[in-house]
Formats: sequence, structure tokens, C-alpha cells
Amino acid sequence: MAKYTINYKCGHTAEIQLFGNRDERDRKIAWLEANAVCPECHRARMEQERAEATAKAAADAEAESLPKLNGTPKQIAWAETIRRDAIDKLKAAGLKEEIVGKVIAIVCAEADCRWWIDHRLDDSKAMMMAHKDAIMALRNN
Repeated sequence: MAKYTINYKCGHTAEIQLFGNRDERDRKIAWLEANAVCPECHRARMEQERAEATAKAAADAEAESLPKLNGTPKQIAWAETIRRDAIDKLKAAGLKEEIVGKVIAIVCAEADCRWWIDHRLDDSKAMMMAHKDAIMALRNN
């Protein structure tokens, strides 16, 4: 266990603690200096990517006239991207074209951020099962 000063690819330096034998530590140092950005730059890049994805999802939601989501600003930002991913999953689910838009409208009528966050890992079938009564009513019409 030893501390080393790393000169990251982004130009910043930081002191990190490495474990393992000497060869493994040297290999890790070489890799970090050649390929990695510092934790602050990585965090900033991830925040920027998240903000861009949220802005795109919000613009898409407004363009498609989806209902506004209810929740805290952080929940809304996260739920917007989850809802965008859910729409993409539903479009790729292999449903008949005349039904896809109606199913998306039913699922996306959900305006509670908590619902979207709780169902973020659901596939298209699980999303539809959560709204099966409304979707079955479509089938009967």
C-alpha cells in the first residue's frame, strides 16, 4: 500500500493510494496517466452528459405534448430521461403500428416522477402490464 502522484490525461495531478505488488501498481499508474481523466473532470463530464440527456428528453416531451411530471427538480430531470428510454423501448417492442402510439400515450400519461423512477428497470412488457387495464380496453375497442 503506497501513495502515488498521478499526472492524468486531462493535465491535472492527484495523489492516490494503490494496492498490490509493485508490477501491478506500476501498470495501474501507466494506464491512469495514459487513459484516465482526474475524478473532478470525470464528474464534470458525467454531469454535462446527464444535463444534455435531460434537456433532450425534456424537449422531446414538450414536442410530443407529454404531461408535465410531478416531483422535485432532481426527480423530474431523472424521470424525463427514464420516460424517454421507456418510449424508445415501447417503440421497439414489436407492437402493431396503429397501437404503438396509443400504448405510449397510456403509459406516458403517468405524471408522477416516483412511478417512473420505481419502474426505471422495467422492460416494455412490464411497462404495459402496469397499465394492462387501459391497454386491454384499447384491444376491446
